[in-house]
Amino acid sequence: MLRVSINEDTIHIIYGVGLIHIRIKPQEIKSIEIVTNPWYYGLGIKIIPKGMLYNIQGKHAIEMTYSNEKGKEKIVRIGSAKPHLLKEAILSAFN
Repeated sequence: MLRVSINEDTIHIIYGVGLIHIRIKPQEIKSIEIVTNPWYYGLGIKIIPKGMLYNIQGKHAIEMTYSNEKGKEKIVRIGSAKPHLLKEAILSAFN
């Protein structure tokens, strides 16, 4: 199970029962794009060439580029059957 929780001060991506999760603050986000994952990325949590992939279904995802607290740029892809709605929800929560 993959859950994405969005509120005014954080995006919380939770995979499974919650042992694996990531939190991103809105001020850390540099860009959000809709992408198509290659078939060989598969499902699950994967290290991909530019970052991490969290995916439980399909080949569509959003890709967020963000800077962590140390200033290092990172990329996370979140798989979604409706990436347009996910991107819209993230953007509207922080505007």
